[in-house]
Amino acid sequence: MSKFTFPVIFGQRGLATTQQLLEAGASLSQLQHLVRSGRRILRTVYSPRPGPLTGGDLLVAASLWAGPRSVLTGLHALQVHGFAYDHEFPITSFLVPNTARARVRGAGSRQSGPSVYPRRSCATTSA
Repeated sequence: MSKFTFPVIFGQRGLATTQQLLEAGASLSQLQHLVRSGRRILRTVYSPRPGPLTGGDLLVAASLWAGPRSVLTGLHALQVHGFAYDHEFPITSFLVPNTARARVRGAGSRQSGPSVYPRRSCATTSA
């Protein structure tokens, strides 16, 4: 088995998808080795090192798993934008276009939503 270099992709905290690993020259047997050595985080997301990941690493892994057109929602989105909340929320949610295949796996869920996100407006009255 020849060695391949795990790709370093900006903004992915060292993580890579199956497609990115194959494009970097990984073979199927090398991907199987990553699975056996505990470096597959989610079904299509891998880490270059074994062991625990930070919360930020897991959030990036969930985003890679959800896909490039996904949008983080819920309490995790609020936290990323600086809002604080008092309790831990174990579910990470993403909105994805309705052209994406719906799936539920591992630590996150992926659900299809509208291809155009509706805008809600609120009527205000002046006193």
